[in-house]
Amino acid sequence: MAERRKPLQPLPAELPEPVRRCTEEIRLLYDRVGSTLARLGRDLNVSDSSLSRYLNAQTPIPADVLARLCELAGVPADERTHLEDLRAAALAARAAGTGDRGSGSPTSADGDRGSDSPTSGDGEREFLEAGAAEEEAALAGPVRRGRGRLLALVALTALVAGAAAVAVIMAVTGDDRPSATHSAARPSGCRQRPQYRVVQRGNVVDAHGAVVGTVWPGDLFTRHDGPGNPDRPYRYYGVVTKNGLAGYVLEERLDYYRAVCG
Repeated sequence: MAERRKPLQPLPAELPEPVRRCTEEIRLLYDRVGSTLARLGRDLNVSDSSLSRYLNAQTPIPADVLARLCELAGVPADERTHLEDLRAAALAARAAGTGDRGSGSPTSADGDRGSDSPTSGDGEREFLEAGAAEEEAALAGPVRRGRGRLLALVALTALVAGAAAVAVIMAVTGDDRPSATHSAARPSGCRQRPQYRVVQRGNVVDAHGAVVGTVWPGDLFTRHDGPGNPDRPYRYYGVVTKNGLAGYVLEERLDYYRAVCG
């Protein structure tokens, strides 16, 4: 069931003209958007009571709320500038009105001021402080959401940094895998040799290509490079650990497992 829009109350007759003109333009934007107070308040990130005060000239509309309202209403740039000028004139009229003296004469939309009302400077300061408080309240929601997004970003950054640190530690302290063409020798004298796990049945051949045995999935094959074992295309020379069988095995039959001393 669609929400019903409540009609706005007539503006007070004693409103200063700049305040009246600004409020009437804001009401036109409200009509252009076509939302209810509650729905438009959610879209503008303000309470419906605050939005009602803006539309009834009880509180000046904050600049950022006016900007978001213009976006929702599809206001062009030149019209936005005109609305900003109206808002500035309304603020000035309200500030000037708070400094008027009189005995019960209305000076603003918020009520009457008696003979003990503050001076013009004090009144303007009070008005500006009230406007600042209203804008701060309107921005409270976006600030909280922004803070939540910032905390999420910090957590994600920490997670990425932690993963990078783990990768660095593993690279430094893990099994230092030798390159495809060289076997590393540690300072202690332990010569590191790559050991592979056989992943597919294959032949073991000698330097002339004659078959000397067979490797099976799960066998461990330790590679032994050296001058006495000439390179053969796509094959590694080494020893099958379970039976000491030496010879060449196709690279595609092997999957790197670890580095061992040998």
